[in-house]
Amino acid sequence: MSLFRSCLLLFSLHAATAYCGPVETHYGAAEVREEAGSYAVFFNGKEIARYDGNGIDLYRIIPKGDSEYLIVDIGTNGLHCRHEFAVLEITSATAVKFSKPFGECNELVGAKYLSTGAVIELRSPYGTGQKQRVKRYRWANGKIARQK
Repeated sequence: MSLFRSCLLLFSLHAATAYCGPVETHYGAAEVREEAGSYAVFFNGKEIARYDGNGIDLYRIIPKGDSEYLIVDIGTNGLHCRHEFAVLEITSATAVKFSKPFGECNELVGAKYLSTGAVIELRSPYGTGQKQRVKRYRWANGKIARQK
């Protein structure tokens, strides 16, 4: 059974939606296919990225401008680290940029659209009695960077 599940998740604090089937954007459809033990992300039928791991979920940041952003939640094989992330920026039916993986060992808690990119919020796992830590990553000008 594939870990690419059928689901829908709405963030109550931030505008992002999780998809586990084809994701429709203004410029076409993105989807994940499991092939030979890895997962490939396709956009308009063309493979744009491939990841190893335990599955992939796609999260669409609700668009407000010309660019569309998808967050790729890559399930990892680690005992304690179960996620890492990537961002896809779609600006036309053929123009897609994507980030290198980031945020290993964190959980997605929110995302929001900015006129110049997107902000992704991740939470470090924490145990009883530990303070929750949120890390913010900004995607802008084709690069992902952690915000201070």
